[in-house]
Amino acid sequence: MQDCRRRNRLADSASPYLLQHAGNPVDWFPWGVEAFTKARLEDKPIFLSVGYSACHWCHVMERESFESPAIAALLNAHFVAVKVDREEHPDVDRLYMEAVQVMTGSGGWPMSIFLTPAREPFYAGTYFPPQDRYAQPGFGRVLTELARLWREDRNRLLRQARNVVERLARPLFPAHNGEKPETDELQRAAAARLQADFDPRNGGFGSAPKFPPAIALRYILRRCAESDAPVLRAILERTLDAMGRGGIFDHVGGGFHRYSVDESWLVPHFEKMLYDNAQLAEVYALAYRIGGHEAHARTARRSLDFLLRDMRAAEGAFHASLDADSEGREGRFYLWSMDELRAALGAEDAARFATAFGCSARGHIEGRNVLHRPLPRPDDETAPDPGHDPADDELDAWLSRLDEVRAERVPPARDDKVLTSWNALAVSAFAAAAVALDEPRYLAAANEAAAFLLHTMRRADGGLLHTWRAGTPGPPANLDDYAYLLRALLDLFRANGDAAAIDAAEDLARDMVRRFGDPATGTLYYTEAGRDDLLARCECAMDETLPAAAATAAEALYLLGRITDDEPLRRIAEAAILPYLAPARRYPMAFLSIVSAADAMAAEPEEVVVAGPLDSPVTRELIRSARAPYRPNLLVFHWDPDLEGSAALSRRIPLLSGKGVSAGQPTAYYCRGFRCLAPVVTPEALRQLLRKGKDG
Repeated sequence: MQDCRRRNRLADSASPYLLQHAGNPVDWFPWGVEAFTKARLEDKPIFLSVGYSACHWCHVMERESFESPAIAALLNAHFVAVKVDREEHPDVDRLYMEAVQVMTGSGGWPMSIFLTPAREPFYAGTYFPPQDRYAQPGFGRVLTELARLWREDRNRLLRQARNVVERLARPLFPAHNGEKPETDELQRAAAARLQADFDPRNGGFGSAPKFPPAIALRYILRRCAESDAPVLRAILERTLDAMGRGGIFDHVGGGFHRYSVDESWLVPHFEKMLYDNAQLAEVYALAYRIGGHEAHARTARRSLDFLLRDMRAAEGAFHASLDADSEGREGRFYLWSMDELRAALGAEDAARFATAFGCSARGHIEGRNVLHRPLPRPDDETAPDPGHDPADDELDAWLSRLDEVRAERVPPARDDKVLTSWNALAVSAFAAAAVALDEPRYLAAANEAAAFLLHTMRRADGGLLHTWRAGTPGPPANLDDYAYLLRALLDLFRANGDAAAIDAAEDLARDMVRRFGDPATGTLYYTEAGRDDLLARCECAMDETLPAAAATAAEALYLLGRITDDEPLRRIAEAAILPYLAPARRYPMAFLSIVSAADAMAAEPEEVVVAGPLDSPVTRELIRSARAPYRPNLLVFHWDPDLEGSAALSRRIPLLSGKGVSAGQPTAYYCRGFRCLAPVVTPEALRQLLRKGKDG
């Protein structure tokens, strides 16, 4: 049936989230001058609503409130209503989420915040029910009371707004006072906090709801690769096993859901995000390089194959997310009743499948089951033994059949916009997996996505775009777009040795420092200078669901400085993290990316140069031998001195100078601590050098 409702200003948006609200009776405005001007001229406060396409409670609030004619009438009469997609405008989201946390002590989405016409926040919350319930005031009552206060007691609201703005304008941390903890202090503090927060029974950290701790796991991988850390390795393995076997992982189609509503990774919140799957796939691939567990390689492959199958755009980049809901119910696409399993697999196989995947007639959600692989508990000898699981080929046959059946269901909606930052994380993941799993198609996917970001995600002034959808460019990029892409280009260089990645990285690094850096303090801000639509520039040194942009930028700048022997670049990187080292010692779980960056900057340089033609099997085996152990601070270079342009490359990467083939044979050079050992020509000899180098 054709939708005959009047469509509001969001109908022209490129954002799928905003388009979901285009038929609301609310007179929505997108973030921008038109809304700000209307608020000023009509002397009305702004109601700012921030969410995203895959957000379940955003959909609930839309159905309950924004589709309500009565509530829409209140909004339209007394406020200027502005709808923002947090994925399209993370700068707006970051600033006002900080305000919500200042005013309420917590935050989340949907974000509901009320602003003066000058965009100063004076009242905030998240989800509001339409009427009083859940110990919360109804949204209609909130609107009525705030409209009254704006008319009758405006100074009270303005005082509140001034207080919040003052808090937002303060630096995240005081100016650097000279305190600079040693790297070992930071590592000890981080290890102690990780051990204290670890859940030994279920893996992960803390209690429900439980989010995949990709940043913590990547930090632990670094520590395990650099030194003997049995406690951290146990944390890593337990968490990876629990998540990979849990209901948070989609065993039929691959990929991770957003988070688990319980502490045991069983029942997920069913949305799927590109950034989660990119980060987790990289973690599992790197874990495979360290431990060699095939289960980790399998999880990495299935996550990346999910992205290639279900999230890849025709242009080679990746879409943002899949919704949690389908057919009006959260998780409907992913859940199975026993009758559905028997119809798909037959009675006998369904019974065996149910044992292997924790299914029952009762189910987990309204008689339907979340597929998971029960994990033995450390203290429970009666739990299922993974050693008696069905063989992988039998499991794969069952899951393949369920995938065919599931393909007939109504799938969750896809948010098909492209984000530079999240796609850059995907490039890093595919590059890491290409090395770890020796999978050329993953490297091809990484190269194609990177090319799209470098060439299509561009604005007229040469800067990066943050989003793009179906040919329509979005707003300008933020620091995380630049930082993650810079890191991705270096990961590509480490995976394939392509000098073009270094060329692009050098251009991007200069542009990033110019746009986001403060020469006076060394701070790298989240937004460019000169923005007139934001009240303040946010710092971005603390980890959230994504790695801290300032930390990622600094570590990538330092690595690029190592590769190109650019000392000024390394100094910029060191200055960018300096103010956060003392807070990182006190609150390491919030600053693990800063701790990782500090560790990378303190590490003794270690490099391998493999000289020889790439079509030589010996050259390729030398490269594989150099990359086989995961050592985050080890740089592996391949170059062919006989290729055109090699002399120019050696001038730009001084370590290559003078390192040619030996007696016509491909040759490897191992360098550590600014000195290079005698060259070797066999993979085994190179492996011996690397083992000795790690042992000191």
